[in-house]
Amino acid sequence: MTKKQILILVVLACSVFCVLCIGGYVIISSERAYEQAIALPTSTPKPTATWTPTTRPTLTPTPVGPPPEVYAYLVETEDKIGEMYDSLEEIGKLMQNARLSDDDWKLAIVVEIVWVQGKHEELVGMDVPMEMVEYHNAILDATGDYSLAMDYMMSGIDNLDTADMDMSMQLIESGTKKFEKVTKMLDEYLAQFK
Repeated sequence: MTKKQILILVVLACSVFCVLCIGGYVIISSERAYEQAIALPTSTPKPTATWTPTTRPTLTPTPVGPPPEVYAYLVETEDKIGEMYDSLEEIGKLMQNARLSDDDWKLAIVVEIVWVQGKHEELVGMDVPMEMVEYHNAILDATGDYSLAMDYMMSGIDNLDTADMDMSMQLIESGTKKFEKVTKMLDEYLAQFK
């Protein structure tokens, strides 16, 4: 392996690791906010009545969480994104110990790349509740960057092309930044149920 190839791999591994650390934080904070906001009630909540002798009684509904179809959508989406991040993390680990002439290493990278792109395609094909369309489009914008990054990564590995590897890293960073917006959108949506 030439010095240029080693330098490319070291830079790529460090960049992937940094991006994954940031991305992992985004997903973890999103999951925590999601878990805190979504708690299925153990029984059907009933409106509570307040009474003042000088006014008519009014009912104040108790928020219970998102509608069931939105809840199911959020769980499915979270699973797919989590699996995508697991593959990105594995790619980062593999790139830290890159062995470009090792067929087993190349196969391991290809499996993870295909997994990332497959999860993006699954997200594209999902049925999305109307109130979550804007949120879902933001997810697709982010995962689309990850999917395209995988094309550049594979080309960079196959052709030892630093420009493709750089583009791959830029797209991964872009996807991670876009997930920050996705996290904020989910937090804002779930805030109405607290």
